[in-house]
Amino acid sequence: MKLLRSDLPLAADAASRFLPWIAGLMVYLAALALAGVLALDGVAERWHVGLAGSLTVQIEAPADGLTASRQDRRDRAVALLRAEPAVAQAEPLDDAAVRRLLAPWLGTIGAGDDLPLPDLVAVTLRPGADLDVAGLGRRLAAALPGVTVDDHKQWLGDLLRLIAAVRLVAAIVLALVVLAAVATVVFVTRTGLDIHRRVIDIVHLIGATDGYIAGEFQAHALRLGLLGGLGGLALAGATLLLLAGLLAGVDASLLPPLSLAAWQWCLLAALPLLVALLAMLTARWTVLRSLRRTL
Repeated sequence: MKLLRSDLPLAADAASRFLPWIAGLMVYLAALALAGVLALDGVAERWHVGLAGSLTVQIEAPADGLTASRQDRRDRAVALLRAEPAVAQAEPLDDAAVRRLLAPWLGTIGAGDDLPLPDLVAVTLRPGADLDVAGLGRRLAAALPGVTVDDHKQWLGDLLRLIAAVRLVAAIVLALVVLAAVATVVFVTRTGLDIHRRVIDIVHLIGATDGYIAGEFQAHALRLGLLGGLGGLALAGATLLLLAGLLAGVDASLLPPLSLAAWQWCLLAALPLLVALLAMLTARWTVLRSLRRTL
């Protein structure tokens, strides 16, 4: 292919050694930043689907510790919740489910452990229901002291703000890397023009156009960009696989699996080509601009 070969001796330029390294670094950082944002978006979506339109009601264990008192408080709380027009379903969680939820923080809790566990009630709201969560919490606390309502909207809002901050940091990193890559390509291309000035003047005299000379440099930049980009992608893939292996041992209740869909992997795989195209277009623009100034 014409884009993958060069008629000028550009491969011998010492400055060209930097371009594959910069392209590889750009792809590596871009792949990690993009994979992190995509994975966090997936986690947020799964949590949003699982928690949107739901509440959790916590009922403190009674001071006397009697099972009958605990059961009475739970039944009364469930009855009050089911009487709410906005509530579609209110189901108390059994002790085994509560132990599983607390295990990441308290470890394995046995049935015989002398630990007062709260009762939890999973509440599902009706679609489109407008519920005053604070008012519901006050009514429940007035009827049953020690009852609290956990609104997942606030927690999800904090998560979305965190993801927005991560997106901003990733965008800044990508912008800085792109600027560094463009500056490197401009430097390498201008250096090549200076080194091969006599050859360029000769080919101009025998009829070569500026477009032909620009094509030689852009093919060289494309080749080096692809070479470095593929290396950066391989290193990024190894890093992501290592992180996935480390995260596999983390309890899913603390951090859901960070996984990417097939189309997201394809997007990451396209990064070397995008970087190579950026290098090619930058080289072409630099050559044409420089030749117009000097000829």
